[in-house]
Amino acid sequence: MAAASSGPARPSADRDIVETSTTSAPPTGVGYKSASESDLGKVWRCEKVRDFEWRARCLGLDKNPEAAELLRRMLRCTEELNEIGDALARGDAEPKWWLGGDYDARRAEECNDAGAESFKAKRFGEAFDSFTEAIRSWPSRPVYHANRASAALKLGRCEVAAADCEEALRLDPGSAKVAARCATALQRLGRYEQAGERWRQALACDPQSDKAAAGLRACRELEAQAERKRVEEAERSEAGERTGLPIRGVDGDWGDRLYFLTEMLDRCGGQLSALLSVAEALIMCRRYPDAVRRLDEAEATAGGSTSEIAYLRAEIAWRGNGDVEGALKILGGVPAGVDKCRKLREYLVVLRAEVEVARSALTEERFADAAEACERAERSVDPEACSGLFASLAETKATALLSRGLAREAANALDPALDLEPHSVPLLLLRSRARRRLGNHHGALSDLSVLQSVDPAAPGVFQAMQKIARLILESKDPSIRAESAKIRMGFDPYSVLEVDPGSEGAAVRRAYRRLAARWHPDKWTTKKQEQREAAALRFEEVQKAYEVLTSDRDEDHGPWP
Repeated sequence: MAAASSGPARPSADRDIVETSTTSAPPTGVGYKSASESDLGKVWRCEKVRDFEWRARCLGLDKNPEAAELLRRMLRCTEELNEIGDALARGDAEPKWWLGGDYDARRAEECNDAGAESFKAKRFGEAFDSFTEAIRSWPSRPVYHANRASAALKLGRCEVAAADCEEALRLDPGSAKVAARCATALQRLGRYEQAGERWRQALACDPQSDKAAAGLRACRELEAQAERKRVEEAERSEAGERTGLPIRGVDGDWGDRLYFLTEMLDRCGGQLSALLSVAEALIMCRRYPDAVRRLDEAEATAGGSTSEIAYLRAEIAWRGNGDVEGALKILGGVPAGVDKCRKLREYLVVLRAEVEVARSALTEERFADAAEACERAERSVDPEACSGLFASLAETKATALLSRGLAREAANALDPALDLEPHSVPLLLLRSRARRRLGNHHGALSDLSVLQSVDPAAPGVFQAMQKIARLILESKDPSIRAESAKIRMGFDPYSVLEVDPGSEGAAVRRAYRRLAARWHPDKWTTKKQEQREAAALRFEEVQKAYEVLTSDRDEDHGPWP
């Protein structure tokens, strides 16, 4: 006979509370051992919500307004945490910066009070730090986020201010003051459309707010001005009046220029001229993929491609991709009156002729002619200004040299190109082949290791690495063994013992005894401290070198006679 219940039964799975809080619950068939941390967190939170509701009913508090409000907050937090967990599991979101701290409501309030005092004293940096600690200690209080946003605005950190206001509004959507603060930050960032939405939200929360009404009017005026400026910049961009990029003699200050221009771009809210300036600096710093992304932004800002954008895309094509023909096709769509495009076209036409001669000679197996054509083309370019084209020429030249059996010359041709393009798959493959032919198996293995990290799916690379590694391990060649020991131990044991590579038996023992007697710590007891330490270190190196050579000999040939 079942015992009578002394209170309300725990809520079943079909109650409203469970329906609301288990929308993202893990599948029922998932065992705890195989469940993810996110799934286990969902189960735990749902159980806590159920337990709270059951206890409230047991105590007769199910109709209590405060208990009902707490239950609603628990439900909202449960749903938000479930969504965050799902987004993190999919890789769609980054965890909040304040997660993982030790929550302490009292400390949070103390930090907030300290921040308020610093803010009143106009010590905005200290106030920002105090509000940051308040958020870490208790991130669910919207006022902490709003206060930090105020300090961030005073410090000119508008991105942080906007993000903090968004978080505060997520926790408390009805705050007109925070909505206005968010609009101010967005407006300073040049995001007028988003700023207008926040000004309207502030007016919805407080229809009598003169500040919000004035802010919305100012935002509309600024948006109209920005649109007029965008149209003017697009017209100037179509005219192609900006100075062209240098083909040779690249200055060394492009990195500093890029840093300055990126900061300027952040401040001016993505203006077309600033985007083009950043793209130019990225090209000269050989960051071609980043330059492409900036040009995509510029195209979206201008409402389509312009002469300036087309010119820079052509620069990327030949400099970064080595595609001279593609660059000429892009320039063919630019109006003839753009002077810098005309000059670049004339230069590329001459360069294309040399590139085509080299590739045709390689196809026809005229390897000497191919190498000579590549050298002529290389003399007409600055490698640091067009690393992609230089790498393409080096690939053609090295292929021709390898075909002639000139492995050392091929490796030498590839070295400077790989200094500029260290992750080029064709160049790494070619240099690996050249090094193997030269007997530099460790160098070949190193190139293949880099190649595998760049392109894990490259066919045959892992098998080639295994083959070279096996050859190195089984080799009896003294130079290979010495190089292996040097890489493994960090030093050359033959050099330490002052013997020739491949020395063995009596020669190694004599060298060891001589050096051990010279550097034994007992011989240096009367010397200075620095000398004693140096002798001890040298003695340790001699011992390690002797152990390496004797252990290698024992493994391969048995004991020395």
